[in-house]
Amino acid sequence: MADKIFELLGFSEILIDDAQNPGAELIKYSRFGFSYLKLNSMVRYNHPVGKFKLLVDGGFSSGMGVGTENYLRTEYNEGDTHTVSKENALDEIEFVEFSFIGGIGGRYKDVSLNLRYELGSGPSGYETISSNSSRFYIIAGYQF
Repeated sequence: MADKIFELLGFSEILIDDAQNPGAELIKYSRFGFSYLKLNSMVRYNHPVGKFKLLVDGGFSSGMGVGTENYLRTEYNEGDTHTVSKENALDEIEFVEFSFIGGIGGRYKDVSLNLRYELGSGPSGYETISSNSSRFYIIAGYQF
């Protein structure tokens, strides 16, 4: 089943005082946000212990980007001069993410609880910028 996952990867604000021009300041504000439609392909091992079942699962996930926020705002102030520019923070973005997934959990009768970890390739299209993503999920379920 495909899940839509939204995650906000980071914010940054940098203030730099130029030593050669002490009256100048440079402020940069960046924002990243990515939405993925994901398909998980997993296998699960059930180990019964009385009415309780121990669950161990693992597999792969692939996600396709369905929305993105990629923003960089730069402000430069020097005396009476105030300059603002807006552009993309990253020029190359990967709209496909591949992940490894593993989890453990338990089921009692029709109720289950699963703790899952996902390690993904992230959105950066640059080889020099590592953007691996890691996520934890707590999944509660009821079987009809």
